[in-house]
Parts: sequence; C-alpha cells; structure tokens
Amino acid sequence: SNLRSMRCCRTATALTTALLLPHAESFAPSSSKVRTKAAALHSYNTKKIWEIQDPSGTQLSQENNNFPFPATLDRRAFHSTVAKTLGFVSASWIAPVIEEAKAAVGTLPEYADTNAVIQGITVNVADTRQFSDMVEFLREGFGFDVLRQSTKGSVTTAWLGFGPEQMSIPSDFEIPVSGFGMYGGHAALQVRCDVQSPVSFYDGSGNPGGNNIAYLQVGVPGYRISQMMKYGGNILSAYGFVDVVSPSGLPVRSIVGIWPDPIMFVALNCVNVKTSRQYYEALGFIEQEYPYARPSKGTGQFEPAQPKGSVYLSQSPNSMGILLLPTAKKKEKIIANPAFQSLNIVYKPSDDADASSQNMQIVDPSDVPISFTPYAQFKAEEEAGTKALKELVKKTMAEGQTPP
Repeated sequence: SNLRSMRCCRTATALTTALLLPHAESFAPSSSKVRTKAAALHSYNTKKIWEIQDPSGTQLSQENNNFPFPATLDRRAFHSTVAKTLGFVSASWIAPVIEEAKAAVGTLPEYADTNAVIQGITVNVADTRQFSDMVEFLREGFGFDVLRQSTKGSVTTAWLGFGPEQMSIPSDFEIPVSGFGMYGGHAALQVRCDVQSPVSFYDGSGNPGGNNIAYLQVGVPGYRISQMMKYGGNILSAYGFVDVVSPSGLPVRSIVGIWPDPIMFVALNCVNVKTSRQYYEALGFIEQEYPYARPSKGTGQFEPAQPKGSVYLSQSPNSMGILLLPTAKKKEKIIANPAFQSLNIVYKPSDDADASSQNMQIVDPSDVPISFTPYAQFKAEEEAGTKALKELVKKTMAEGQTPP
C-alpha cells in the first residue's frame, strides 16, 4: 500500500557531537540520555549582542559581560567558530536526545523512530486585509484548508494545511477507504496577524525583502493562477510549475503532483551549505532522499530536478523537510525575510527536562528562526483549536452563513 500508515519506519542514529560549554554534556546516539540544563539561544539583535537565558532566568549576554564568548565575536565569526567544532551552542543545548523507546513524538507508526518533526512554518502579516488575502490565496490558489484558528488579545492565527495535524491516527481513518487527506501528521502553515504591530512585513511589490527563505514547495493535484493573482500573489514564473510570492511575502513553488502531505519542504538559501548542514544535523536532522511529487522525478518540464549542490534533510523520511541551497552568487549576502517568523518543530522532551527550557527558539546560520514546542503542549492546542473550529463551522452553517 502507498499509504503512509503502511510504510516501514526507518531507524536513524543521532549525530554525536560535543558541546562548547564546559558544563554541558555531549550528544550521544538515540539510545542514550542527555540531561542538558541550559536553555536555548534566545536571540540576537541588530547590534550583534548575543543573548541567552539560563534555567534560572538569568540573562547572559555580551552586554552583561557574562556571555561565554568574547565580546568582539560578531555574528559571522560566531557561526564560523562554532561550525569548526561541530558544537553549535543553540543546536546542542536544545536537541533532546533520549532513549529510543521514549523518543516517539505522538503515536503515528511513521514517527516511532524520532523524537521531533517539523510541524510547519509561521509567517506574519501586517493587517486583517493581508491576513484575509493570505488565507484565501492558499485556499483558492492551492486547495489548502483552514485547520484551526485562534485569537488571543490582538493576535489572530490561522493554521492551514491539507489534513489533520494530530500526530496519531484519526478515529475516522479507515484503510483502504480513507485517503491521505484524512491521515494524521500533516504540516501546517500558520498565518499570524497582530493588529497592534506597527511593522509592515511586506509591501506587495513581489520583492519579499529578504532572501534566506528561497521558497515553500507544495505538491498539489492542481492550482489556479487566477486565484493566486486575485488575492495578491505576484507570479514570478509559470512554465511547467509556478513560482509565486504570496500576499504575505513568502515565496511559494507549486508542483502539480501527488505527495502524502502536499506541504513538502521549505528551501533555505545558505552562504555555506556545509555549515548549515552541520547545524541541522546537530538538531537531529538526517539527509534523506530528495522528494518528488511526480513519477518523472525531475526529468520533465513540470518538476525541476534537485538543485545542484543542495542537501535535503528532515528528522523523519515521512515528515516535512528542509532543502539547503547554495546561494546563486559566491559570498552572496543572506538577508532575513521580514515576514517569516519561524520554522516550527514539535518534540518530545526528556522526562527530566527543565520545564523552563521546553519552549525555545534559536536562529540558524541563515538567520532562519526555529521554534520548538513540546508535544504535550502542541497536542492540547491542536485538539482545542480543531474542536473550536468544528463548533464554529456547525454554528455558522446552522445560521445559514458561509463557514470560515
């Protein structure tokens, strides 16, 4: 059977790498425990002030003169130094490497051999008009569905995808009747709008304002270019497949084809693919076979072959992945896409993990933010959001209105 539920799970061994900090322990294969007390690399600002937060809440930074690296070490030098030792501080500190029997994130058989998976990405939009345009762009242009939606204070977030996010087999999934779209483990694209934010993330010109995100690739049965344009999409190319800048400023590449989860991967531009690869391997990513949505596997005009010099990585062969791309020009400057908030990873913390360090965010060598959410929190939020959406749809239909 081609169903993902019938695939054999592959066993992967985590990369063994040493931490830079003296008090930290080192990575081990997935059959060993690692008890790391440090929290994630929190952020760095435009002044290149590196800042982290330890489990007690103490801010460690160059500005406070208590950061464990010299104050003269700027962003590029930091990445270079860390890469040489394979000890990326941010990656090493937060990657939970635990006993394989306890590592599974969720109960899907495909994820039985991994403790973390990419669950999707989050993009920011500037206002409610852009929010609506982005949602309709995805729905009408590519066939995305709204999976859940929430409003907390001034922030409204919609999760869109092609099937249930839950990392378990849905109760209504039945072999061989049900299709891919009814199975669990689908990735989601989060569209986030803070009406109080003064930031204009994207001006609609077709220039995203940053190049670290090359594109999000989706493999769908069909797409509608007219609807992409109607809701603010800027078409860059439409010969065989479509490259378009979405209303949020996120570049999207769409292939007409079939893949268990149409949200295939996000492609990242890298100054040094080797450096970025080492970074993600320290987080438990593994090189996988490049995914194709069509049987021709990149030999025809409707789907390009894997780009030369690129590396495809994911934490599971059955989950969304990342494609590391070399820049078109040597030493081309990488600029962060203002609208891209995070690459989202759901993970299973070790049993003795410090609760204060379970929600974490780091930044990769290409200035791509990576957010980590514990599985228990993701599960609770996904279940509540899905239930709320179903109730809203039921209510609006009963009132004779069009459901969201």
